[in-house]
Amino acid sequence: MIEGLRSIPLTRFEDDRGWFTELARASALVSARRGQILGFEAREGWAGWEALRALIPEAEIGDLIVELRSATAGVGAFETKFDHLAELTGRAADQVVAARKNANA
Repeated sequence: MIEGLRSIPLTRFEDDRGWFTELARASALVSARRGQILGFEAREGWAGWEALRALIPEAEIGDLIVELRSATAGVGAFETKFDHLAELTGRAADQVVAARKNANA
């Protein structure tokens, strides 16, 4: 089985509240969604904005905006674009197989 991975820059405005704390929350959001953090950088052309680049499986993006806005006091955002296909393994693959068996039963 394969699944689509989306390239996602998570962005937020850098201010006095502490980027590190919100960065840790954003990192946790990526990890909780089987994502992979690719790096951190300033958002090009947007003074004071930071971006966390990540790959997240397409199936895990559903409520990401709600949790990201909550973690960043409403100023976080993201864009998404298809990056590549990858093999689906582990518990996620087992859940797909089990759901298919239940549907056919």
